[in-house]
Amino acid sequence: MHAADSVLLRRVQTVYVDPVPAGGAGPGPALRRLETELLGRGYLLSPQLHDALAGLPAEELAAAHVRLVGLADELLGSHRTHRPLLRRFPQAVPRDTEALYVDRVFAHLLQRPGQPCVLCGEAKLVRALSPCAHLVCRLCWDASAYDGCPICHRRVDTGEPFLRAVRAVGAAAPATEGPLRLMRLGTDRAADATALVGDLLARRTPLSPQDRADLLTLLPLSPAGRGLLPAEIPVRETKALVVATLLADVPEGAEAVVRALPGERLTTATDVLRVLAVLSGGDPGLAPLPRFGGLPRRLRRELLAVLDALPVPFLVEDVLRHPTAWKRAAESLHPFEGHARHPRAALAFAVLRATPVSPATALGAALLETAAGHPDAVRVDHGTGRIRPATWAGRLEQALAARDLGTATGIAAQRPGELVRRLDHLLRLAAA
Repeated sequence: MHAADSVLLRRVQTVYVDPVPAGGAGPGPALRRLETELLGRGYLLSPQLHDALAGLPAEELAAAHVRLVGLADELLGSHRTHRPLLRRFPQAVPRDTEALYVDRVFAHLLQRPGQPCVLCGEAKLVRALSPCAHLVCRLCWDASAYDGCPICHRRVDTGEPFLRAVRAVGAAAPATEGPLRLMRLGTDRAADATALVGDLLARRTPLSPQDRADLLTLLPLSPAGRGLLPAEIPVRETKALVVATLLADVPEGAEAVVRALPGERLTTATDVLRVLAVLSGGDPGLAPLPRFGGLPRRLRRELLAVLDALPVPFLVEDVLRHPTAWKRAAESLHPFEGHARHPRAALAFAVLRATPVSPATALGAALLETAAGHPDAVRVDHGTGRIRPATWAGRLEQALAARDLGTATGIAAQRPGELVRRLDHLLRLAAA
């Protein structure tokens, strides 16, 4: 709930105070101290929030003080201790930064255990820092000036002898300059979260990393967190993110609704691939490709059922559009194990992997039988014993090369945009 309150404060400037019976502390010194601290962080209490806080008992007001100041500090970054690499930065910085950079690169490339310092030739003062293990010469690198490894800038162990004690900088932030922001009293946390989730799901452009994190934080507070998604989610990456999140941790009491989402919401093979990427800790945009992890058997079957229900020509083309990703995903889906249950999905993976098929095996016979029922999508190469794709574009090109106007027009009409692009060619065939 703390994470959700932080998101709501940042996005809609609201905080939530649970109502209590009358007899609060009133607008005394404790409330004025809270107002003062929030003013120093750039926030001003709304009249409704002021009255709600004034009505809290002393113990509740103290807890609200800690919570509200903590939320404001998190948004400002003041809850983190800042320790600059150069201890007296910006008052004291190296005069020749170019020479400093050259020294860093030189030491990084050439310094080896048991050798003298590459800069001064001394060996007695060279030692490895923990945990980066870079060899640092105390004579060449002023230990009093650094608060980390001077070569890689990594933080080192606090007990490292190279370092000397230094007071942390930035633990207490100064008063924020600029316009104040109004901190308002929220009346319904779930309603505010639902509205924000709805806005994010309705976006027609991919979400930023911050928006994705906010969506996942607020999702459990909204009906969408129970699988009740809006009728349309325009961006496929967002849709995959939500569906995968719900499948990974099915909310209590919503299992039937969530289990139905893959069949209802995933309309292309790439949608399934995006869900697999999110379940493996990757990005729904498929960049970079994650290492696909293992899946529960039930979920594997549900996703294979989605693939099996797609039109075979589109399924084969969609799988071939991301060959590397699908070959990795096949290691998690095991499509050939359930080839009798999902024959069309197994056929698509056989085309992707160029799997040799033989009618003498159960798998090969099943694949050949399925391929024979879909000549518009695949063809059997009897010379190599493999099933090849008969892609939409390939079939169109073959019909045009054969000057078969009726077949070419019928194929092109399946995709209106391509029909328009090929219209001149088709009209010239008709005129001939």
